[in-house]
Amino acid sequence: MASNQNQISTRMAAIVKALEPITSATGEVHKAHPNDIKFGDGENKLMQSKMIDVCKDAMAKSISMKTFANPNGFEGDETLKQAFASYFNTYFNPSIPVESEHIVPTAGSGNALESLLCTICDAGDSVLCPAPAWRAYGFFGMFHAGISIIPAYVETTSQSWWVDSMSLSVIAALEKAYTSAPDSHKIKAVLISNPSNPFARCWPEDVLREMAKFCNKYGLHFISDEVFANTAFHPQDEKFTSMLSVLHSQEAIADEDFSTTTESQDTIDSSRVHIVWSMSKDFGACGVRSGCAMTYNPLVRSGVSYASFWQISSLTAHFTTAVLTSPLTPSWVSDTKTQLRNLHNLCRDILVVPELSGRLEILPANAGFWVNAIVTLREGETTKDIVVRARTNHILIDVGNDFGRFLGERQGEFKITFSKEEGVLRAGLERLKESLV
Repeated sequence: MASNQNQISTRMAAIVKALEPITSATGEVHKAHPNDIKFGDGENKLMQSKMIDVCKDAMAKSISMKTFANPNGFEGDETLKQAFASYFNTYFNPSIPVESEHIVPTAGSGNALESLLCTICDAGDSVLCPAPAWRAYGFFGMFHAGISIIPAYVETTSQSWWVDSMSLSVIAALEKAYTSAPDSHKIKAVLISNPSNPFARCWPEDVLREMAKFCNKYGLHFISDEVFANTAFHPQDEKFTSMLSVLHSQEAIADEDFSTTTESQDTIDSSRVHIVWSMSKDFGACGVRSGCAMTYNPLVRSGVSYASFWQISSLTAHFTTAVLTSPLTPSWVSDTKTQLRNLHNLCRDILVVPELSGRLEILPANAGFWVNAIVTLREGETTKDIVVRARTNHILIDVGNDFGRFLGERQGEFKITFSKEEGVLRAGLERLKESLV
């Protein structure tokens, strides 16, 4: 690779170098033994099994010649946009009703995010991101937009650092990251995931409001990645609150040159709030590559439409519309949340036990498909040793790198995906426990 780097751009060479280890690791997973149980995949297996019949039915009964034709213009299929809008209005509790015209269909949430960054940023700009955050955000920023992600870490010595990192303390962290940046004028947005990846928790509503006010203060856009919206499974805990429900009920006013701030810092500027969503997590359809950007700002919508020039395939649009408009969807969503709650509890029941006390800590979660496991390493032991030992028990786990700054010298982290058939999960957790005792 090194001898050929002059054949591609410096930026792409850096991206290739960063992604090569991930690509290699992903390839290894596909070589797994049939008896292996994967705990690092982060997929919603529960929802996948529910959609098969609807997908087959849609493909068998309602495909027409139009399905194979070129889409009209760059704005996406109108029926698909109406399905997306209906989903937002049903589950995201928007203060301003979402119309089909507010939607730009994209080939997944990553494409939506990348297109948003290309639209609101110039090459060399930056985006603030409360940290720890999903590591792929950095890649999405680099690929085409040519921007960097500035992490904003909450300074805490608390044993509950995962709570502090999603509390109002994040505002001070954003302020510090903004004011200490080499050129704050090049910071164009704040990016969050809600529910949070990697914390697997919902952001509190008051924190969302204050982050939006922070954006207003400095004239920044606010991008909320809400792909895990309908995976929030603990109703008595912090509920999922979409940024769409936090907005003030007023007509969205497009800020065409993106250069002015609102007069009142307490009023959230709806023209600067943008939502990213896809079928990948709520419906477990990562491979379908179907998502959208939702924004009330017409100029931003146009930019995203052109930046995601090729749109999504007509077959994908057909499938997505069938799922989102299915009369079974409400029961699917409700049943899956109940399953996630029960499987999360099973995960804790098996792993939070006396024999693993002092060895394994499971961080609280109320959304998503995994728990974050913090392992205390024994003398001379490494996280790789645990991975190898688990592999001999036909368990595939990946070493995490999200929480390093908060962990002790002899601690490591792993993600344990629990969105599996109960028997498979139970067997896998017992094998994992044997690998740790």
